[in-house]
Amino acid sequence: MDRSLGAFALAAAVVACTACAVSLQEEVELGRNYARQINAQIPLVDDPEVRVYIERLGTTIARNADPRNLEYHFFVVNSDVVNAFALPGGFVYVNRGLIDKARTMSEVAGVMGHEIGHVAARHSIEQMQKAQAANLGLNVGYILLGRPPTEAERIAIEVGGGLAFMKFSRDDEQEADSLAVGFLVKSGIDPRGLPRMFEVLLQEREKKPGLLESWFSSHPLTEDRIQETDRIIDGLPPERLQGLQEDSPTFRRIQDRLRNLPPPPEEGRR
Repeated sequence: MDRSLGAFALAAAVVACTACAVSLQEEVELGRNYARQINAQIPLVDDPEVRVYIERLGTTIARNADPRNLEYHFFVVNSDVVNAFALPGGFVYVNRGLIDKARTMSEVAGVMGHEIGHVAARHSIEQMQKAQAANLGLNVGYILLGRPPTEAERIAIEVGGGLAFMKFSRDDEQEADSLAVGFLVKSGIDPRGLPRMFEVLLQEREKKPGLLESWFSSHPLTEDRIQETDRIIDGLPPERLQGLQEDSPTFRRIQDRLRNLPPPPEEGRR
């Protein structure tokens, strides 16, 4: 099929989603199509050790998360912009910049758990439906890379891929936070990394607002949300928080490896 016809067919499928419930198979297919377009347009880290580590970490969390038994896929975006995002159907993206800013493994795991929470709760599908109903779209370049896309990218994104990247509501974010806490505990990872990473993001925003523009445009974050996540964790039985992993030498090695790679290409810099 001609690529342009395929893109229009995908757009038509999204329109149809506004009038009916989206099945699991449809959700996965939509996510796969979006991921294919995105991966062709943005720089990804192709270092095997980094890729395998993030895939294993994400898979560990996802295995204890989504009861639908989705096959999750994880990607590291070669951008120093601090961000992460998830597509319907289990496609999760973590920017190189977020891994670099994290102080512990549990902070990165916390954000990944949060994104998995959005997938498990089907927030991305809901936002796509709302976006299509309002005839709205967003450019993936703004969200993932913090820059306007090229003209060729803009056309591809607007036709097929932009609807996935809508700003989540505060309720969606809090639900994803709450789900992430449970996922992380089940995975043997300290959930306190999630609110600690949020604190890092707020501090970085004060120092370098532009570097975090993409994150805050799609993830509303306030001190109240951090306190609510802390409250959820504090409400867990103390014994459930004992022996959970906060950091690891392997994560430190991956951070060092990322920092020693060539800098991101121009389109991945801020």
